Amino acid sequence: IMYLGKIVEQASSNEIYHRPFHPYTQSLISAIPIPDPHHTATRILLKGDVPSPISPPSGCAFHTRCPKASASCQHKAPILEPVAPEHIAAAILRKRLDRLDWAFLIKAAYQSGLKAAYRPRHRCMTKLDQP
Repeated sequence: IMYLGKIVEQASSNEIYHRPFHPYTQSLISAIPIPDPHHTATRILLKGDVPSPISPPSGCAFHTRCPKASASCQHKAPILEPVAPEHIAAAILRKRLDRLDWAFLIKAAYQSGLKAAYRPRHRCMTKLDQP
């Protein structure tokens, strides 16, 4: 997934559709129509206009339209980092993952064979620690 000519998220199509991480990817996925008249989906609407790719904003290029932007997003450009096995994303929000996201990451790491590297250290994750 690219925004203003820069990769913001990269993963398999299945991973992107079922576990989008970057706020821009989440907004794109929310725009996909569901062919079920009874399904009510919450659409993520982005505010503002797309910035000029010739003169992108400082920090994260998406911060002017991001519904989750913070003050640090204006000054610091995020780098692509792993958020799950074979899934990378550029988002400062990675440092603010909630417990469910951490549990998902640990479970994904276990499934990919990285058990020793991702040994849980928090009591809400101890159930995943058992083989």
